[in-house]
Amino acid sequence: MLMVFMSQPDFACNCHALWKYVKQHTDFETAWIIKKPAYYEILKERGIRCAVYDTVEANKIIEKANVLIANSYTFLNINKREDQLLVNVWHGSGVKAHDYYDHNLNPRHLIKLKNYFGKVDLMCVHSLDDRFKLAAMLNFDLRKIYVTGQPRLDCVKKSDGKGILKKVLGEKISRYEHLIFFAPSYRSNMSCHAGKIFSDNIFRLDDFDNQALDEFLTRNHAALIYKLHPIEQTAFLGRNFVMSEHCYELTDEMLFKKDVRYDELLNSFDVMVSDYSSIVYDYLLLNRPVVYLLPDFEEYKNSKGFVFHNISLYMPGEKVYDFKNLLRALDEAFVNPDKYIDLRNNVLLNRFDYTDDGSAERCFQQIMSFKKLNDEYVPYQSDPKTVPPTVTEPVSYTHLRAHETRSNL
Repeated sequence: MLMVFMSQPDFACNCHALWKYVKQHTDFETAWIIKKPAYYEILKERGIRCAVYDTVEANKIIEKANVLIANSYTFLNINKREDQLLVNVWHGSGVKAHDYYDHNLNPRHLIKLKNYFGKVDLMCVHSLDDRFKLAAMLNFDLRKIYVTGQPRLDCVKKSDGKGILKKVLGEKISRYEHLIFFAPSYRSNMSCHAGKIFSDNIFRLDDFDNQALDEFLTRNHAALIYKLHPIEQTAFLGRNFVMSEHCYELTDEMLFKKDVRYDELLNSFDVMVSDYSSIVYDYLLLNRPVVYLLPDFEEYKNSKGFVFHNISLYMPGEKVYDFKNLLRALDEAFVNPDKYIDLRNNVLLNRFDYTDDGSAERCFQQIMSFKKLNDEYVPYQSDPKTVPPTVTEPVSYTHLRAHETRSNL
C-alpha cells in the first residue's frame, strides 16, 4: 500500500497529521508531493520520500500510489487511475463563503473545480455543518463526504506549545508573561477577492499607532506573534515596515525548517486576534479569548460573504474595528478571559462534532473502509410465483367459475 500526500502549504495541515498517524500505526509506504523545490532536499535529508509537483518523478510516484491525499484543490494536474482513491481532507472550518456560493463565479475557476472534484472519491471534514456547506460550495456529492474531524486538531490540547514556540523563535520568548497570536485571513482566493487586501500595517487599520502598541506590550509584559498569508508576507517584505520589538513574525518557511505546524503552537497563546479565518476554530478548542478585528467587515460581507446568516453568533468574542479598541479588547482579555466563555461553549457545542484527539484515526479508518459509489440502476424484477393477485384477478376467476357452472347445467 502506497499513500501519497499533497498539502498546501507543503508538508503541513491535515495531510501531515494523517501522514504522521499512518507512519506511527501502519507499515504502509508513504511519499510526499511538494510545490516548493527548495524543500525537496530538506525532506530528503529527513529521510522522507518526496518529489516536486508536476515533474516526471512526481508523476511516477502518483502513478504507483494506491491512495492520494490532499487538503485543497491546488494540485490540479493529477492523472488519476480508475482504481486509485483520491481523498480530500479539507483544510479548514471557517465562516467564509467561497466558490459556488458566488453567483458570478469565474468560469475558468468553475472548470478547475469541476475537473478536480470530478476525480475526488472521498472527503473527510470537520463537522456536519461542513459536510453540507462544502457539498454546496464545491458542488460535490454529499454521499462522498464523511465527518471525521480534522486530524491536525488532535495535537492542539496536548502539544508542548511553549516549548515548540521557543524552538522556532528562541529563548527570548520565555521572558513574556502574555503571548498574543495574530492570524488574519487573506482577502482573496482563486476566483475573487474581498475586503481590504493590503495596507501599510498588518492590521489594515488607518489609525495604527506603533508607539502605542509598543507601550501596551511593554506594560503587559506581552509579545505579539503574527502569521500572515504567504502573499502578504511577500508584500510586506519589500516595504519600510516598522513594528514594536515585542512583535515576532512566523512564516510557513520558518515552521517548515523547524519541522513544526502552527496547530502545535496554539496552546502557547493566551489570546488570539483574527477575523474570518478558520484558524479561530482551531484555537476555540482551547476555550480561550478571541478578539475579532474587523476593519473591513461590511465590505467583506457584501462582496464575498459568509456561510451563516447571523454571523455574530459564530464569532464568540469582542469585535473591534479600530486600533484603540483593539488594545482595549486585548487588555480586557488578559484581565477577564472568561467574559465570552458561554458563547464559546455554545460555538463548540454547535460547530464541533468531535473535541477529542481521535480525528486522524477516524479519518484513516474511513479511508480504509471506503467503497466507491455504484450508481448503476438495475430495475427490480419480481418472481411471478410470489406475486400476489391484483384486484381484478379474483373477480375474473369468480366470473370464469360461474360461467363454467352454467355451461355444465
